[in-house]
Amino acid sequence: MRSILSKQTKSSFDTIPQSIATSSILPYISSNDWLNFRLVSRSCYQIVHGMNVANTSDTIATVDGECSESEALWRLALVREYQFDESEEDEEMFHQCIKPNLSYNENTAFLSTENLFTAPNSFISWKNWRKIDLIIHEQRNDLGSMDMSREDFFIEPKTKGSRLPPSERVNGIYFLRACLMWKRIEAWFDDESKSGTLGRYIKETFVPGKPLDPNPRGRIRGAKSAAFKAVYSFYCGQNIPHLEPDDVNFRPFLGLFGGFQGKQKLIMHKVTNHPLIWAFYVLM
Repeated sequence: MRSILSKQTKSSFDTIPQSIATSSILPYISSNDWLNFRLVSRSCYQIVHGMNVANTSDTIATVDGECSESEALWRLALVREYQFDESEEDEEMFHQCIKPNLSYNENTAFLSTENLFTAPNSFISWKNWRKIDLIIHEQRNDLGSMDMSREDFFIEPKTKGSRLPPSERVNGIYFLRACLMWKRIEAWFDDESKSGTLGRYIKETFVPGKPLDPNPRGRIRGAKSAAFKAVYSFYCGQNIPHLEPDDVNFRPFLGLFGGFQGKQKLIMHKVTNHPLIWAFYVLM
């Protein structure tokens, strides 16, 4: 009986025109459901990813041109889940993404400015933003209702980030702006005509970025952490040793975002303080 029902289900899905599925059915369910829907049959797979798709281990690309309907579907996911601008006319903007470093550690950053790239389609872009989302919100535990009678009691872990309020959700535009900001700062470090030898010394003090959710238990309602998560993923602070004053050798202060050093005190602004968020907006 199960096999018969399975065949009937596949047959019914196969008869759905792609235009109807992508405009009148799939937009009303989550992207996780889209991923399950595509497994039903080859036709369903093509509805989600376009006709004449080629599947490899790392990418799903369209052969002989993009399918506009499936492309629009994944654009919707980027708008709905990662706050891309729905009115954006530049198609390439939806393809801009950052490949996360899945093996980040104390010596390598979670996100690097070198890993900014243009994806071949909106699905590949969404796929990378989703990885960033899942890693940052891995510990999130306030997204389900404690009332077991409620429909949303159980929330699949892979939907956690998209259930957050916009002020805490991964914002693709913020991450792209943060990437460009750090790229400009890195360029200043490396250009001795602008920073002299000081830029190199400051760059050596920077701590590689980490995925961080500053409100993992959801205790702060209405927390505005979206920009912070973006900036912190590239660099998360400076490690500046205290150097005693030297009357012979010049020892410049290495705090990029301000502060001072005098006698026994070393005061500096860090990534978690306001000047960095201020720089994030001003530089963009």
